[in-house]
Amino acid sequence: MKKENVFRVFVSSKNGNTDAQKEILTYLENLVHPLTMIYYRNTKKMGITLSDLHDLVTELLFYLYENIECDAIYDFDNLAKYYYIRLVQKEVRDCLRKKRTYFLNAKSLDSQINNGDLVLSRTVDVFDSGDLREIIMDDEIFEKSVLQNGAKLSEREKVILIRFLNNYTVKEISKELHVHYQTTYKHLTIALDKTRNFIQYVFPEIYSRYENR
Repeated sequence: MKKENVFRVFVSSKNGNTDAQKEILTYLENLVHPLTMIYYRNTKKMGITLSDLHDLVTELLFYLYENIECDAIYDFDNLAKYYYIRLVQKEVRDCLRKKRTYFLNAKSLDSQINNGDLVLSRTVDVFDSGDLREIIMDDEIFEKSVLQNGAKLSEREKVILIRFLNNYTVKEISKELHVHYQTTYKHLTIALDKTRNFIQYVFPEIYSRYENR
């Protein structure tokens, strides 16, 4: 579809023309496809599927129906991409905030730590990082530190950190990934340490609030 025809087809689809609806939906799918693949590579291990991301294109179309103004004809593509990114971010946020039914047994972990079964070799204690976890889950911080990997996480560190943000325990992460408990703990502490340092450098005001809690 030629760019000069996009908005005309969009308006026709909004008015109920089914052929125009199919045409504009296909156009949007092709428009955001590169973004879809980038997000899929970064979120598939969280359980978000390619189909989930494709379904957001339909949601995007309805969102555009409700919000786009006539003067957006000259910037339809960028506006559509912007709203699609926001929808994907919401999908990621919703996925991370799902409540899980398994929780950490604090006494058992205290016993493990006191008995020397865990080696705390880094500066971030994963069992006392609730505030940091909350900060990382902020939309902008999560986008820049994890999805865009500003924190320079390895693939393994990213996978483990995302599960930790989703309220998995170290034991559950270890079991699911078939990685030794102590190795999982080490990767997680490193991931938290890297992310904390990134936040401290890029978002100093937010980090100072975390430090003062």
